[in-house]
Amino acid sequence: MKGIRVSISTAVVVGLLLVFFFVPFPVTRVRQTGLIQVSPPNIVQVHVEISGILDKVLVKEGQWVKQDAILAEFKSLELQAQEAEARTQVSIKDKWVTSLNARFVAARDPKERQELEKAMNKAKNEKLEADRHLDEIIAEGKKSLVLRARRAGIVMGLPKIDEIGKRWEKDQQETPFCSIGDPMSLDARTGKTKSNLRVLVPVPPSDYELIRDNLKRVKHLKETGNPDAKLEVTIRVHGHAGRTWTGQVTHLPESKAEEVPLALTNKAGGPLATKPTEKQDKFVPQNQVYLVGIDFDEYDPSISPGVLGQVKVHCEYRTCAWWVWRTLSATFDLGLL
Repeated sequence: MKGIRVSISTAVVVGLLLVFFFVPFPVTRVRQTGLIQVSPPNIVQVHVEISGILDKVLVKEGQWVKQDAILAEFKSLELQAQEAEARTQVSIKDKWVTSLNARFVAARDPKERQELEKAMNKAKNEKLEADRHLDEIIAEGKKSLVLRARRAGIVMGLPKIDEIGKRWEKDQQETPFCSIGDPMSLDARTGKTKSNLRVLVPVPPSDYELIRDNLKRVKHLKETGNPDAKLEVTIRVHGHAGRTWTGQVTHLPESKAEEVPLALTNKAGGPLATKPTEKQDKFVPQNQVYLVGIDFDEYDPSISPGVLGQVKVHCEYRTCAWWVWRTLSATFDLGLL
């Protein structure tokens, strides 16, 4: 009786070991929270055209705008000083013309009148030039101190309300005032609506390697006669409970992220802890992450850029033994053991 029990126990243990080492399971799913945004080729950055102080923001984050719509208005102390000086010159020239005209009317000597007439014509020309210069300054202010949309699309990355009154420099190219992106476009080949939305997903090095290896496997399958092979991705969007969308991994960076968007940080409710930096608008992740881009297969107008979404990448099934080895490797890399 004991021999039978021992045999049964041995068979169960052997069976479990065989399952542990040789039977694949879905232990390779990569699950991460990402930021939904418009793909970079469909985004235009908007920069200020002249140094000035932000006076008004006339649009809201996520608002759809037409091309040339007014986004914001600025004030320029330099232009205000130039305009004041130009108005002073116009006033001086006008008074001089009035004075010469009064003297011309009162003069009786023909020679004096002739000289006054020449002086008055010269003064009038100088007055016209001063008027023209003033008009140019006013026109320049109306054009350059009003920031307009360079394309139609959704406004993203607007300054916060407490930044009204802040000075913006013309050569501040690293920090655009905002961006405008189109979340959809028409496919020229099929005439159907095409999604320009993607999920920017921060993944640790171990998940990055896993995704990269699976993409290589999919590429090999396509090259060897399986054109339908793909790495499946499921996307859930916050605020759309129960609904899912499919996507594709389209961007795999070659190096780790030096900084991440605010929306992906703990400060804004995202998944990443960040290091303190000298610049308040720069967010450096505490741990190594790679920002992987996953494009939506289909466009859905109910999805707005700027919200978070949950991504699940369906990598190739692996054994439990592989999963334990990978977990221990990742733990050692983090220096926790």
